[in-house]
Amino acid sequence: MKIIQWERSTFTFLKKLLDESAGYSVSLETELEYFEPHNSASWFYALDDTGEALGFVRIFIQPSGFYPGEIFVRSDAPHRSEIVKKLIGQSLSYGQFISKGRIRFDISQSDSMMIDELIKMGFNSRIEKYLCYEYFLKNSISVNRNESVFIPKPEQYNSIKNIFCQLHEMSDEEIERGCNEGRIFGFMHQESIVSAVRVNFEIDQVEIVEIVTDTLKRQKGFATQLLNHLVVEFYSRGFHRVFLFVKDENLSAIQFYEKNNFTIDKLKSQTWLSKILD
Repeated sequence: MKIIQWERSTFTFLKKLLDESAGYSVSLETELEYFEPHNSASWFYALDDTGEALGFVRIFIQPSGFYPGEIFVRSDAPHRSEIVKKLIGQSLSYGQFISKGRIRFDISQSDSMMIDELIKMGFNSRIEKYLCYEYFLKNSISVNRNESVFIPKPEQYNSIKNIFCQLHEMSDEEIERGCNEGRIFGFMHQESIVSAVRVNFEIDQVEIVEIVTDTLKRQKGFATQLLNHLVVEFYSRGFHRVFLFVKDENLSAIQFYEKNNFTIDKLKSQTWLSKILD
């Protein structure tokens, strides 16, 4: 078995693995956008003796010190646990991580071997379980677009940031980039922004990263109106599925999505495992 560092020319060769890992046909153009010089040092893939790709690891280097990672090894690969150890070991050796930074891998809850192996490797400083909820878009959607939903303009960035920061910190750069890319939407009520949502667009589906309502404006149906509008908007753009991850302890969020006809996808539900670096 060989462990080799990714290069830009490697993406076409690894597309089959990327598709299998994601569960859909990925866009190489989008994947290449993730591949930046400061990221490449921590991206590796494994080959068997015949040159067949067995798996890969990639950890995304971020200045904040939080490093989201992806690890995938084919389910039929021999000595799978050994491949996991070698890939992650190589990635940790070459990545430019800061002391006390945190690496997190999101693993399917059905992959008990991968979860057990990561825990043995010290990814146990924080273990969280997230349920995957999904909604399939269809032509029976009849909800009208809501004029209160908008993509924020620069003069609204601070108001949008204040909404998101009620949940967690977000930088000005993250807000500006998300708005410019059309991935952040706001909901206006009586000339005030009361809800916001951040999404990621994939080939034929959309991930809701988070949806937040001002703490003083909750339980008034604003998030539901925002969600209903986006379902129509995404369907009109040709997307067929909306999905999201919600912590298994967040009962209010689970009730909200189930009330809005989202259903759980047990196969895609995940365990998130973190490691604090020395």
